[in-house]
Amino acid sequence: MCENDMIPKRESMLLPAVQAYFKREYSQRATEVPFYEHRIDLYGYSSETDFSVAVELKLRNWRRALEQALVYQLCSDFVFIAVPASTARRVDLEELRTYGVGLLAVSGRRCTEELPAVASSVLNPQYKAAYTARSSPWRHFEPDLPIRRRKTQGSVLR
Repeated sequence: MCENDMIPKRESMLLPAVQAYFKREYSQRATEVPFYEHRIDLYGYSSETDFSVAVELKLRNWRRALEQALVYQLCSDFVFIAVPASTARRVDLEELRTYGVGLLAVSGRRCTEELPAVASSVLNPQYKAAYTARSSPWRHFEPDLPIRRRKTQGSVLR
């Protein structure tokens, strides 16, 4: 196993590669965004396209990531799970495809889209607007912020 295939010690170590991957398409990104009892690891929004993306990071338990990603389809146009490349090889792509959830494989500083996400069929416009509307407190955030621990309020969109 090469160094880039090793599983990182913390989920937050996956974040820089995932943020870089979405940087061009989603100029506004926030980390640890609360959604009910969950925290969306990365939420991105493009005012040009009016599309949003939610990403759940996991080191090994991709099925748990899928469970959380299914919830995020309520507030985001596209949803991905992001895992280390070694974990991505064990993911059941058909199961993700069934739900329209995309897969990102992270290896070192590289992020590769292994499976594209499909536009959410259960998106609730009110939930999405809570994060993307100009009046939303989540619209004022700094791009590329590190993941914040659960005791904070998370970062906000600008």
